[in-house]
Amino acid sequence: MTKDERVAKVRITDQFRSGKSMVYDLKCEGIRITISMSSSDEIDGWQIQMLVKQTPDSPPVLATGPSRGEALGVLAEAWRSRGGVSAYPALDWAAIREVLAAVRAI
Repeated sequence: MTKDERVAKVRITDQFRSGKSMVYDLKCEGIRITISMSSSDEIDGWQIQMLVKQTPDSPPVLATGPSRGEALGVLAEAWRSRGGVSAYPALDWAAIREVLAAVRAI
């Protein structure tokens, strides 16, 4: 699969500021997710929170890291560790990373 094919499967539908966070709404092959990124003075780095919008029982997944990119990698690993159950569907993390990089979110 080419880079363009991967990115076409994932797109940012909205992005906005909410307090100290930058929020990105994405559509990933029909799955709507929200990723919120904010700097954190407590950990001297970044915190990312993600949830699936159309699954009401999906609690958010949190991750931290020294950079936004590293925090996203930790988030992806935490998401994958949940095994693709309905509240945490399998996602194309390479494509998510690419669309976020395209808007300089990471």
